[in-house]
Amino acid sequence: MLGEKKYTRIGFIIGLMTMFGTVLTYAQQDPMYSLYAINKALINPAYVGSSNFIVSNLSYRTQMVGLPGAPITDYFNLHAPIQKKHLGVGIKVVNDQTGPIKTLTATGTISYHLGFAGGKLSFGLEGGMVNRSVDFSKLISHDPNDPLALNTVAAVTVPDLNFGFWYQRKQFYFGFSDYNMTQSHLDYTPKSQAQEYSNQYFLLGWIWDLGGKWDLEPSTLYKHVAGAPSQFDINCYLNFDQKFGVGGSYRTGDGVYFLAKYSITPSIRLAYSYDYALSPLSTFAAGSHEIMLSYRIKLLPPPEEKEIHPRYYF
Repeated sequence: MLGEKKYTRIGFIIGLMTMFGTVLTYAQQDPMYSLYAINKALINPAYVGSSNFIVSNLSYRTQMVGLPGAPITDYFNLHAPIQKKHLGVGIKVVNDQTGPIKTLTATGTISYHLGFAGGKLSFGLEGGMVNRSVDFSKLISHDPNDPLALNTVAAVTVPDLNFGFWYQRKQFYFGFSDYNMTQSHLDYTPKSQAQEYSNQYFLLGWIWDLGGKWDLEPSTLYKHVAGAPSQFDINCYLNFDQKFGVGGSYRTGDGVYFLAKYSITPSIRLAYSYDYALSPLSTFAAGSHEIMLSYRIKLLPPPEEKEIHPRYYF
């Protein structure tokens, strides 16, 4: 985060985005996602390789449409099991831009899975590099002598380390993850310094069989980062035959969002979410959109292992 004495001399919209490093409503430095409920590897490295599928996801998200400098995020992630070793491996590339700040994150993940209490317990470690740059020429300064009024782009590359654990049974799951564990310093210039802070996520959910081909999935996500209020997502999704699903969420301190997904084929799925802010920010922005295309390849499970319920990974 940029120091308070510095951002008060910069235009209020871009200045606030620079200070928070992502969105106005929740001061986390990591990107915000709405489709994490169907791509849980985004927020927990222990989920990687927890199924009998090779899964890849490509996504694009634009937040607060109509607000200059609002966050735009696109990412690709792929993960797969190494079944005989009870391991999972994955890669993730995230490109995020918020106002004058661009962040490119590239990480690799390894996870370990074991049977526990009638389900599967997993641990994951994710590591890589983060490159974050600030285009100072895009900052709005009202003081020509402002030391931050530079016409340059400053970039910093720092290590990234994340950890998580995950437990799932046929109709129940929960997990915890800690991101940005290195809490690296980002010294763009001698007078413009920032620091990453760790972000914690706790996800808890159920799968309720409603009979026939219908099931209901309520869940909640708790998010915490130092220096900002904690936040909850309260979600509920209705699914039919593992092919089609719709749902909605309430995000404390922010607003509501709606989600729909459809499996075009057994291997290809399309998902979309729309976020609507309930805060005064809705006066200036039209909402947020996120779209994701997924592709999966099923692997035959080892003879001695049971297949995990497919609702958990596609």
